Amino acid sequence: FDFGSYLKEELTQSVRKKQEQSGADDRGPFNNRVYTFVTVPQYFESFMTYGLLQCLDQLLVIYTFLPLRCTLTVLRLVAHILMGFSRFFRKSVYGRSPLFMNLFDMRLLYSHEVRDLVRFSLLWICTILLLKVDSSVAYHEIRTQSVIKIYIFFNLLEVADRLLSAVCQDALDDLLHTSSRLRRNCSWANGSRPEQRQPAPLGNPVSSSRPGDTFGLVRDLLFQYCFALICLFAHCFLLLCQVTTLNVAFNSQNKSLVTVFISNNFVELKGNVFRKMGKTNLFQIACADVRERFHYGIWLFIVVCRNMTDTGWNLDDLWPMLFDVLCIFLAEVAVDWIKHSFITKFNVIPSDVYKEYTVSIAYDLLLCRQGKRRQYISGSTDVQVIQPWNEEITHQRENKGKRT
Repeated sequence: FDFGSYLKEELTQSVRKKQEQSGADDRGPFNNRVYTFVTVPQYFESFMTYGLLQCLDQLLVIYTFLPLRCTLTVLRLVAHILMGFSRFFRKSVYGRSPLFMNLFDMRLLYSHEVRDLVRFSLLWICTILLLKVDSSVAYHEIRTQSVIKIYIFFNLLEVADRLLSAVCQDALDDLLHTSSRLRRNCSWANGSRPEQRQPAPLGNPVSSSRPGDTFGLVRDLLFQYCFALICLFAHCFLLLCQVTTLNVAFNSQNKSLVTVFISNNFVELKGNVFRKMGKTNLFQIACADVRERFHYGIWLFIVVCRNMTDTGWNLDDLWPMLFDVLCIFLAEVAVDWIKHSFITKFNVIPSDVYKEYTVSIAYDLLLCRQGKRRQYISGSTDVQVIQPWNEEITHQRENKGKRT
């Protein structure tokens, strides 16, 4: 070790000068990190906008095309049954009445029609059950509690929302898949040409249906339908409690509860920013943020409509309410920006990865529209989101009719 050479190198930086002259000064992954950090909100909001439009599209489908498709399916079934009465006294080569075959033959329905009928029946039953719930009782019960109790209750509802959402999605996916299997099984058993069958996934031997297990499929269908209905109603009731709690915060006198809810959004930074994750994990977090912002948009719309209905739609009461809505929305946006910016920074993920996420969602949607891939999760999520909205609007109409 020559101290003189070391001191000379530290003063003159001769090695670094040679590297710079040879063009070997490459910073590698540390290049343009500030630019990546700054441009993340731009790419993320582009992905968020597309995701919100997809959620809105699915929500509109639930209340426009889904009832129309189910109505056309039921009318076609009724017409087919009525035509069967005209052939009731004809002889059948199979030794049984053609009317019996027409009434109980699932070959009349396609798999997507069966799934639409199942989804619409769940929507209809859940809506009727929620209309029996009086949200004003829950509102006054929550309003009498202290601020800290309401804050803890809202956090518990958020945790339960995520858990029930996962269970409901799995339950609805299994239910719709079983209904499709039952239709294919009935087609096979009745001697008709079955639909294009997909290979059974690895590790799931139950998905391969045989002609003799129709009774087992019907039993599984009834059990899964009841379980999905219970889970869906519980989740919808939980979302209704969240909307009611948020409405209590808006109507509080000191507005301290609104401040607590705004600060609660920044708590999720601790659980996500300092974790190591890849592009797949970031994609799941981004999709969850799209769902969460869509939920907040629906909830805030319900709260504003409910409070404006109570005040007789007086515009003087609208502006203070819009200020609180804007604060909550901006806090949600700021938390998403900070969270995704630091996640991409700490995990060295490029900011244009959100373009890949947008293309991935668009490609999956295209495959679903072309019938090359079945997707049940989006529809079930829309059913869960729209139920509290429908209940609140109907409840306000009933109250308005009572006052008049």
